[in-house]
Amino acid sequence: MEQLAQLRVLVCEGDMMLGWVGAFRAEPFTEREQRLLQALTPAIQRRMAMDRRLREAGLLGPALGAALEVLGRPAWVVTFSGRVMHANKAGQARWEQDSQALATQVRECLRSPPGAGPLFSSGPLRTQGLPDHYLVLDPGPPMEPTSRLPVLAQRWGLTAREAQVLEHVVQGETNKAIALHLGCAERTVEVHVTHLLNKAQVESRSALISRFFQS
Repeated sequence: MEQLAQLRVLVCEGDMMLGWVGAFRAEPFTEREQRLLQALTPAIQRRMAMDRRLREAGLLGPALGAALEVLGRPAWVVTFSGRVMHANKAGQARWEQDSQALATQVRECLRSPPGAGPLFSSGPLRTQGLPDHYLVLDPGPPMEPTSRLPVLAQRWGLTAREAQVLEHVVQGETNKAIALHLGCAERTVEVHVTHLLNKAQVESRSALISRFFQS
């Protein structure tokens, strides 16, 4: 290899190396061939950068799906034209019920001020080299934790104290705030929360809240 002529270029995007491109051969490379590789390098860089983004998008797909499920409401990631790219289970069910009417609502949501319609949209989700996408959520009617609490307390086998802690957890309170409400130590609340996670068969506080409203 050391005796071969080399023509190589290091392709980068910012401070990230995307790869090496080049060739080895017995004969020296001409200046024309060097200029040709130099001219091709920007196109190679764009292709490699796009390939990297597509790989990352594939890796982020499962994480995005899990995040949408935690919302506990029908949710979609859409293009500005209203094309659905990702949806959680609740969103898929809504879409199957009446895709035409819902598609119209999604497009109106993207073009209207926040709060003007039944759906809520985030600002554009921007990724370099890809078109803008939007998170659209159906907030639905106000949730009523008190009506679900007795049912789930019985289903999950909660103690009276665990049920009290759960009521505060689903309202978004911290362990410290819950301890003040219940007149106990923060460490005691942490123990109750651990028991709640085990009994609800979830691994995180956000998943517990999602499971509470979806059960």
